Amino acid sequence: MKTLFASLFIALTVSASSLTFAHSSSDPLPLDAAVVVRAQDMKIDVITQAGTQENIVIRLKDADGHTLTKTTVEQSEKASLSRFDVSNLSDGVYKVEISDGITKQVKDFTIQTTIPTTSVERTISLPAL
Repeated sequence: MKTLFASLFIALTVSASSLTFAHSSSDPLPLDAAVVVRAQDMKIDVITQAGTQENIVIRLKDADGHTLTKTTVEQSEKASLSRFDVSNLSDGVYKVEISDGITKQVKDFTIQTTIPTTSVERTISLPAL
């Protein structure tokens, strides 16, 4: 899992640095973010790469649009990892909203509990004669 995060972080850093050369210093870069679901840990990772002059606001919202939690990434941070623990949330559809004041990205995710079922095992045998 650390290798996955490191690879993703490096990819974001390289892509952002290559975009830096394509834009003049006065043009803001587009918001660059990735959402990674860690199903075994019941966590959501949001990796952001700053490209604007504004703070990045990350919100976790329920299906009705109510904000459950909010995190702000300062403009001085070039890259950041925000981790949300979703283990206490009930089943349903949720959204991760990432905004820099200019652009907004919304990623949906679903929490669904699967209850294991026990199966009945039947056997048949003949008694030894």
